[in-house]
Amino acid sequence: MSKSTIKAWRLIQKVDGIGGSRKFCTENGLISSLNTKNNYKYYISSYLDWRNFNGLPNNEQDKVQELQSFLSEIAEFSAQKTVDGYKCALSKVFRKKLRKVKSEIPTVTTSRNYHLSEVLLVIKNMTTKNALSILLCHFAGVRAHEVATLQRSNEATKSNARTWSDDRFTGTDRFHIYLVTGKGGLTREVAIPNELVLLLEKRRYDKPIRVVDRGIYYYPLYDVGFGKALSQAFSRASLKELGWSTGLHGTRHAYAQNRVFKLTNMRIEYDYAMKIVSEELGHFRPNITLCYLR
Repeated sequence: MSKSTIKAWRLIQKVDGIGGSRKFCTENGLISSLNTKNNYKYYISSYLDWRNFNGLPNNEQDKVQELQSFLSEIAEFSAQKTVDGYKCALSKVFRKKLRKVKSEIPTVTTSRNYHLSEVLLVIKNMTTKNALSILLCHFAGVRAHEVATLQRSNEATKSNARTWSDDRFTGTDRFHIYLVTGKGGLTREVAIPNELVLLLEKRRYDKPIRVVDRGIYYYPLYDVGFGKALSQAFSRASLKELGWSTGLHGTRHAYAQNRVFKLTNMRIEYDYAMKIVSEELGHFRPNITLCYLR
């Protein structure tokens, strides 16, 4: 067993009510079946692994903001039933009231990614600030809320809790490195095409402003769209222009697929290409990157 699995098992023991009546377990927030206990072991160990991946301290594992961040990341590539399973397990084990998180996986059987021609159609009638942000999501693989955290490379440093490959952004032409901070507080480098950099820098504030998205405060340096409002604007425009929408996160799927295709065409071994892209996306887990290739 891994350390995370052992620790998860110990945490679950505190809410183990197997042997008691279902009514007693329900009233006291306890687990009443072995099958549920085994599922919880997987959910909690996954959460603990995520904390380790992001270099988060061991003594703050019950912080609501971090629990919600984890659920938000799971929602990027998991069906609603799975997301709800994680939420239930985390709520019960850590005795916290957590907000319901909606899965970003639509109930469709087709690929989630957007081709560039489709993205250009979607943004043609959007505001400049939203159109720019959507192009950043497509070309740099950033999440909607991460756009609000954009910084120049000399204004901060990437997280040192991780080991970064020197081959990130291999095959990418004419770009500048910026920094974004994602879920779990991981700060990573992203490669933004020079053409978008010119547009972005024209929209820089004299000083950061305070904004809020989904209950979290951000201090953006640029006047660009971000977060829930950006995602909703994209979905509306996609439905209007294309007749369908798989959400703004579909542009992140496109980034992953385009990068893996580019790297493997450069004769980079597939497994290593997946590792590189997992770092560029901020997951550090090739198996998660695989979810973006569906």
